[in-house]
Amino acid sequence: LDSVTATAGVALENERRYEELRRVKDRNAALLDAVPDLIFRIGMDGVYRDFKAEDPGILTAAPSEIVGSSLHDLLPREVAARIIECALRARAADSVEAVEYQLELRDGLRDFEGRVVYAGQDEFLLIVRDFTERKQQEEALRHVSGELERRLSELERERDFIAAVVNTAPAMLCLTDSQGRIVRLNRALERASGWADDGEIQGRYFWDVLIPPDAVESTRRNFEELVAGGKPAQREFPLLTKAGDRLDVEWIARPVRDHEGRVRLLFGGLDVTHRKRQED
Repeated sequence: LDSVTATAGVALENERRYEELRRVKDRNAALLDAVPDLIFRIGMDGVYRDFKAEDPGILTAAPSEIVGSSLHDLLPREVAARIIECALRARAADSVEAVEYQLELRDGLRDFEGRVVYAGQDEFLLIVRDFTERKQQEEALRHVSGELERRLSELERERDFIAAVVNTAPAMLCLTDSQGRIVRLNRALERASGWADDGEIQGRYFWDVLIPPDAVESTRRNFEELVAGGKPAQREFPLLTKAGDRLDVEWIARPVRDHEGRVRLLFGGLDVTHRKRQED
């Protein structure tokens, strides 16, 4: 009776283990089916033992020709050698090794990324993903980034050139926002007005700083007409210096847009004080 009981216990335990192994096998099979990549079982001698391919179009041979063939039969010699080297490293270090290579298929040159892991029983798994589109996107992104950097460098040189021209121009230049607040002065206007292009003047209404009190009202009207009409305007009105001197200036004003698309007003002025005196 004891031997019968023991035998029955062993049988039950074996059945339990069998069911557990079957569940593990089914779960692993389901996981493999869910993986979209190519999966190859390959012996350490380089011979294909099994494979899974969702898209046979990216195989280097007909599905019926793969099992039993060698890596060296179906792949370029250099690619096959690199895969075998990865398999040897994976077995020696118990690690996952990566390899990238290109293959000429029916639809052209394709890029592949392979992961190699030693699976015991003198074989390894090669999991392969076609990343041609991703590589093309990366190449396109690098090209666009390079083009943007080149264009940015051009814009920076253009900005520096324009800044140099603006600051060396003999004409007085004043940039304001659409409300009339000062954004920038060039050096000619700094020298003529006595004001520095800094926080002391920036942000203030230009007619409160650069225009004599008796001309503020007419200046504001002219400014409002320019903003409303959006057309270039030419006006002659006086400039008040920081020291309190009065200069006769002929101004040309234009609406412009900055790099962020905001409306600015650019005033270009010529000191006509001496000419006016000569005319008088």
